[in-house]
Amino acid sequence: MIEASIKAVPDLIPWFLLLATLLGGGMLLAARLAGKPAGWPLSLGVFTAAAIAVTLLPSGGGAGVSGFCDTGSLLPALTSVSAWLNVLLFAPLGYCATKTFNRPATIAILLGLASAGVELIQAEGDFGRSCSVTDLAANSLGALLGVVLAWRRPRFKDSLWAAGTALAGGALVTAAFAYGITPDDAVAPQQRAERHAKAMEGSDAWIAHVLEEIFPGSEIQQQKEERYTDTQVKVTVTTDKGHLIATWPNKQLLQAWSSQMHSEPGGLTQKEIRKKGEAFAQHWFPASLKGSDVSLDIIGDEEPLYQLTFRRYRDGLMMPMRLDISVTGAGRVMGFTHRPVSDPVMPAPEVTEEEARAIVRDAHGEESAAVLLAQQVKGSWTPVWMVGTKNSDVFVDAVTGKVVTVD
Repeated sequence: MIEASIKAVPDLIPWFLLLATLLGGGMLLAARLAGKPAGWPLSLGVFTAAAIAVTLLPSGGGAGVSGFCDTGSLLPALTSVSAWLNVLLFAPLGYCATKTFNRPATIAILLGLASAGVELIQAEGDFGRSCSVTDLAANSLGALLGVVLAWRRPRFKDSLWAAGTALAGGALVTAAFAYGITPDDAVAPQQRAERHAKAMEGSDAWIAHVLEEIFPGSEIQQQKEERYTDTQVKVTVTTDKGHLIATWPNKQLLQAWSSQMHSEPGGLTQKEIRKKGEAFAQHWFPASLKGSDVSLDIIGDEEPLYQLTFRRYRDGLMMPMRLDISVTGAGRVMGFTHRPVSDPVMPAPEVTEEEARAIVRDAHGEESAAVLLAQQVKGSWTPVWMVGTKNSDVFVDAVTGKVVTVD
């Protein structure tokens, strides 16, 4: 540990000797003048010099940016060599200071505040030092250990001084850190990365399997992962044959589209195309198909492209689940969009279609067809009438009859 400190601060020994001479000599002189034993004051001066030299002399390390402090966890404070060095630096300080002044409670508070001051100076100073809450914890632990080892019979006056010092010094240090330091948690990103890597274990193999079935022989060009919900990660994959969006670890496919965005001729009948689309849906989206209705529409002008639309209804109310699959005339699945939402529990509709259309007609002077569907309004699922107008769709809450904006 000493060797590591010397390497980090090349001029450590000369500076330590100078500071030890000045502080040790000063404490020795003060003890002589007061007519008290000089052993503990002299030791206190030497150990104070060591702490200053190790923690505040310029070094080649640090974050390189002032005004930041690593707010990592306090728990792993004793798992590194530097943490143990800090404990060993401040323990003798606590011990010698307690032996010298016989105010253990006050000494413990003062050394804790001194440790905070060291970290504050390291944060604000541009001399190769890094502020760290972990170091603050190790310093304070060392000081407390030294005080406990030297503890004598407690005094009431010492307790009062300690309480006052803690209140005044704590407020000052808190204000200094709050207004002068920007938290910079260097531990949390690493922990998040480790948790993310563990959570994504097995995802690459599953994605490769899905791509081989949907885009056979494709090569991944880009893959991006981002948070989707509190428990799910959205994975977006771009290949030379198309793109895929899925969630992990629940293995839900959300979207896929081929880069070959044109239909090709084929001799399949609509019944055969529908059968292929339904087989694809049953293979990849069995949960969404339960209780759903399917319709087949022809889109495109030249070569026909067929779209299978899967929707689920409860008493005429369209549920939020959505599944659309596009199939070419040759039976190739060109792409799909999928919204895997379970049927929510909602209040029963009270506003009829005619009443909803009348509400829209009174507000806009026109209205057209209306559809009753489940929508989220201010975060809650509710039945809503979607009424078409010339310029846009208007949503009417089917329970209250009010015009609303859906999420």
